Amino acid sequence: MFHETETVFNAGLTISDRSAKLMESLLKLVKEIQQHGKGGSCENHETNPIAFYAALTKHTTLSGSQTVVYDKIYTNLGQAYDSSNGKFRAPVNGLYYFSCSQLSYGGSFHFILVKNNSKLGHGYGDESIDSGSVTGTVVLDKGDVMSVQHHPGVGAEKVHGDEYSTFTGASIFDLESHTITGDPVGSGILKSLKDPVILTILLLLADVLPQMDQLSLFFFSLRFKDSELMNQLALMTYRSASIMESLLKLVKEIQQHGRSCEDHKKNPVAFYAGLTKYTTLSGSQTIVFDKIYTNLGQAYDSSSGKFRAPVNGLYYFACSLLSAYGPFHFILVKNNNKLSHGYGDESSDSGSVTGTVILDKDDVVSVQHNPVA
Repeated sequence: MFHETETVFNAGLTISDRSAKLMESLLKLVKEIQQHGKGGSCENHETNPIAFYAALTKHTTLSGSQTVVYDKIYTNLGQAYDSSNGKFRAPVNGLYYFSCSQLSYGGSFHFILVKNNSKLGHGYGDESIDSGSVTGTVVLDKGDVMSVQHHPGVGAEKVHGDEYSTFTGASIFDLESHTITGDPVGSGILKSLKDPVILTILLLLADVLPQMDQLSLFFFSLRFKDSELMNQLALMTYRSASIMESLLKLVKEIQQHGRSCEDHKKNPVAFYAGLTKYTTLSGSQTIVFDKIYTNLGQAYDSSSGKFRAPVNGLYYFACSLLSAYGPFHFILVKNNNKLSHGYGDESSDSGSVTGTVILDKDDVVSVQHNPVA
C-alpha cells in the first residue's frame, strides 16, 4: 500500500511539474503578444487605412482665403475627405502625408496648405498655365482639418480644372496605438487584454492555476491515504495539463498571425526611376522611365514603363516631368482608367501629378502622353 501510494504521488508531482512548465511557456507567449500589441494593431491598420485623392474638374476663380474644392474623388478610404467643401477631417490622431499640385489659368495662382487656421507651406504657379505644388508631413489630432486655400494677400486668381489640379493625403502612422519617445499615446497592453481570445486564455489560466496548487497540497497530505482518490486527483491534474497544452497551441497560432505584420514590413514595394533621353510621344504612348534608382519588389518594368502591383494594397504615386521644345501633357493611368493630368508649359517647364490609389494584385499604373492635347 505504501509503495503504491508513493508511486501515484510521484506521478502527481511529475504532472504538476509538467503543468507548471506549460504555464511558464503560456505566460511568456502572452507577454510577447502583449509586447506586439504595444505597436498597435497591424491588422486594424491594414484593414482600416485612411487615404484620399481628389481633383478639380472646373476652372475656378478664388479670392481671399477661399478653399479649393476638389470635386472629383479617385480614392477616399475612411471617407475623411469631403468633396462638397474640399476639406479633410482627421478621423484619428496620427501622422499624415499631404501633397497638392495646382495649375494656374490665365495668370498666376498663389495657394497655401492649411491645418485648421494655421498656414503651412505655400505654393505658386507663375503666369498662365504654370504648375506649383506643396507637400508636407503633418501631425493631426482627431477632428483637425486640412485644406488648400487661396492666398489672401493677392487679388482674385484662377486655378485650372480638367483634373490638372489635385489634392491627396494618407495616414502613415497611427499615434493612438503607439508610444513616442517614452510618452504613452495609447495602451497597447490594454488593447491586447481586450482581445476576447487572449482574455479567455488568461481567465482560464487564472482558474486552472489555483486548482493545480491545491492538488499539489492534496497529494502531499494524502501521501499515505487512499490510492484511488489520489488516482482521481492525478487524472484531474492530467486533464488540466491537457487543457494547457491546447491553450499553448492556440496562443502559438495567435502569435504566428501577429508575426505576419512583421513579414509585411520585411517585404516592401517601392520604385524610383528616371528618363535618360529626350523623348517624343504621341497618342497614348507610355513614358518609359528607363533608369532605375530603386525597385524593391521588382514591380516596376523599365522596358515598358509600367508598375504592376504584386499584392492588393494602397499605393502612393508621384511623377514629375520637364517639357522640352514646347508644352507637354501627360496623365497618370491605372489600367485603362485616366486619373489626374499634368502639364509642363513651353520649353523647360515642369509639371507633376501625385495620387494615392487602391490597387488589386496585377493592376498596372503608368504615365502616358495625353492623346487629346
